[in-house]
Amino acid sequence: MTTEVVIMNRRAAVLAADSAGTVTSFANGKAETRYFKGENKVFQLSEHHPMGLMTFGNAHVLQVPWDIIVKLFRRELGNRSFPTVEGYAKAFFDYVEQNHAVFTTDLRESAFAYRVLGLAGRIAHEIFAKVGGSNDAPAIDAAIAEWRARIVSNPVTAPFTEADVAPAVARANSTAKADCDSFFLGTPIALVAAGREVELIEVAVQLAFRELGDGTSPSGIVVAGYGDDHIFPACFQYRVRGFQLDKLIWDREEESVITPQQPGYINSFASNAMVETFASGVGEEVYANVLRCYGPSAEAIIREVEGKLSATVPPKDRAQIIAQCRKDFMSDWVGRTIQNHHGPLTNVVSMLSIEEMAHLAENLVSLESLKEKMTRSTETVGGPVDVAAITKSEGFVWIRRKLYFDAALNPRYAHRVARMQGGRDE
Repeated sequence: MTTEVVIMNRRAAVLAADSAGTVTSFANGKAETRYFKGENKVFQLSEHHPMGLMTFGNAHVLQVPWDIIVKLFRRELGNRSFPTVEGYAKAFFDYVEQNHAVFTTDLRESAFAYRVLGLAGRIAHEIFAKVGGSNDAPAIDAAIAEWRARIVSNPVTAPFTEADVAPAVARANSTAKADCDSFFLGTPIALVAAGREVELIEVAVQLAFRELGDGTSPSGIVVAGYGDDHIFPACFQYRVRGFQLDKLIWDREEESVITPQQPGYINSFASNAMVETFASGVGEEVYANVLRCYGPSAEAIIREVEGKLSATVPPKDRAQIIAQCRKDFMSDWVGRTIQNHHGPLTNVVSMLSIEEMAHLAENLVSLESLKEKMTRSTETVGGPVDVAAITKSEGFVWIRRKLYFDAALNPRYAHRVARMQGGRDE
């Protein structure tokens, strides 16, 4: 996890992020997540235009770090520009998808094969549990057939079509027995796969084209700055689920564009309890606790009233009354919180100077880091905070930036960066 903050007004967009990284990989058929600090998550997306990018969630795609990909794209982009921020984001994703030098065909095929085996293991595990761990051949065959019927009743997920499934099934089936033997060897679910490798793999491939992604945790991408047509900054958030064969699977999740009517914006990504509390006046945990506590309290009030009136409310009516009152209460409470806190805060943000926005963003990330340190053993938020500001005139500038080396001991680095074009040494 991580904590990242974007603050925008009509003057600039400010990006801030901590340095904790997350990498998800597979070992012995199980997903393993590792955390470390020192990760770079804030990047200058274009050497010539006011654009920045932040990453959160999984720090890799097909085991290639995002920071390497961003720097390669920046060099490839050169002086090209786009009318909108969304245009830069699409160009970035197209570059990743079409980059067969970094993401070779063999690497993509291997990742898909491993994903299929993971899905086959999941299916086999559920079937094994359903048949009670026995080697009941008719029951196992029926369960596989049931899985197939249930899966193929749903359409293939775009951007794929049914025409993409058959070739993938044929390739997977060519090594199905060998793959299953090595993947399930010594496990109880090998009983399910034995003699049914082709059928099991086929069902897994069908499932893969309906549950897209590479099986690892997704990456978040935030792209912010100015397109050629933008007077004020804009911010777009995306979720990247990795490669599936030749396609990079990504979705746009949120967008915000500063306008005269919407002059301020503050948002956080990934781990954001403290930032959300600051921005909205109430955090998600508090909201959930109030929602959970309301029911028993309302039930107690009804019982008290029933006792005073010597009457009983039918259970069905009681449930409906509590549900409606809960809905009305939460709507009123959240509405007042937004009106009294979020609205005024947004107005203040719209008037902040760039220095003040940078200071606020850095402190919000540090506050979340402190909370994580006090409440969680994993400390998925932490390390130095990087802060950058993006303006239409000055472009992308660093306010605070960590380096893994002492700049004073490396003067040639500064000279090299000044000489070279394309940000190759940043």
